[in-house]
Amino acid sequence: MFAPEGSFPLSFDHCQRLRTITTFNCEITSLSRELILQLKCVRTLNLSDNDIEEVPDEVGELVHLRYLDLSENRRLKKLPDSLCNLVNLQTLRVNNCHELKKLPEAMGKLTSLQHLHAKRDRGQLKLPKSIARLKSLRTLHLWVVIEGEGEGEGSGDEEGFRLSDLRDMDELQGKLWIAWVGKLKDSAASDAEKAKLVNKKHLLHLGLLFYCEGESEGNQSTIQEAVLNALQPNSNLESLSISGYGGSTLYYPNWTSSLINLKSLAFSWCDVCKYVPLSVLGDLGSLETLRFEFMPQVKKVGFEYSLDHQVILFPNLKQLEFWGMREWEEWDHHDENDATSSSPTCFMPRLSTLSISRCDKLKTLPDFLRRKTPLLQNLIIGFNCPILSQSCEDRQGPEWSKISHIPNIQIGGQTVQKDGVWIEQED
Repeated sequence: MFAPEGSFPLSFDHCQRLRTITTFNCEITSLSRELILQLKCVRTLNLSDNDIEEVPDEVGELVHLRYLDLSENRRLKKLPDSLCNLVNLQTLRVNNCHELKKLPEAMGKLTSLQHLHAKRDRGQLKLPKSIARLKSLRTLHLWVVIEGEGEGEGSGDEEGFRLSDLRDMDELQGKLWIAWVGKLKDSAASDAEKAKLVNKKHLLHLGLLFYCEGESEGNQSTIQEAVLNALQPNSNLESLSISGYGGSTLYYPNWTSSLINLKSLAFSWCDVCKYVPLSVLGDLGSLETLRFEFMPQVKKVGFEYSLDHQVILFPNLKQLEFWGMREWEEWDHHDENDATSSSPTCFMPRLSTLSISRCDKLKTLPDFLRRKTPLLQNLIIGFNCPILSQSCEDRQGPEWSKISHIPNIQIGGQTVQKDGVWIEQED
């Protein structure tokens, strides 16, 4: 603990049977070869949150090592190739090693590796092709970056890691993030299908990011649509986020309805999208949270439907959130007073919180709020919703009749109603 800046301060020459070494609040910058050779029996080596720049080649001789944590060594630039000789290594953690640009090419030799943690808040980490051989891998805690045409060093190199290299990793569990950077290749959908996400039944959380700034022209929207369709996950999935999708209408993959266990769904930074067909998602029976964020071109959110029988849409949805939709003007919804048209039994009977923020042009709230659902407890009209806020002002605005029964209401950051009691605002 509290080792000052410099080399590792201790010798373990007389501790040949040492099994675990962990550092806390240290500033170690280097490890000597002699030190590493003294650790032949070590199983756990945690050197996280130091300033280590280089790991000696001798680390490959620690054949009993099962857990290695080098996270938060922000100046670490390279892992030695000898690391791939650690045949018993089960966990490797290199989170937020920002200077580390790639993993060793022979990573596929780590056949016992089950957990790889390499998440970072900036920059990319290049994965070697050989990772495809790690069939026992359970945790892949990093952004799997798929480079498009003309992106990155060696782009277009068929020997680089591809999405299809996930095909045999059926033991993956927990979270998986996939990012496409640059212009998508025509083969992107075929490659996505070969990843066989549908076979990964332990995968519970999936994040998809299209980082294709300036690449929305031409057939890119069509390719993105095909990629989403090809990436069908297992029905055990519990959360899904899609960011950066480039279509003019928000597209839902044709497998969405198969996600019978999905609890959370989020769309963000879909910059070109102008319309959100909300009701298409209404039959997701387990969905509890639905978010739409930073979609600056959306003008209309639709509750439209065409049914010849009564149903309950969003039967278990509890939270519905909209944020940063500055061009959104109206809800496109069914006229509940039209007796000639079929009507679902109800929308969102278990909704407890509706949140709308930074929606500058939105004029109205949805008509289904008039139905006094006892579970609806919270309405949040956040900052930068001037028209909507004014329409609910002082219990006199035209929209107040839709929401007066909601116990807790916030408008513009101020609580105006709490537990059903109106709170007079100070001037």
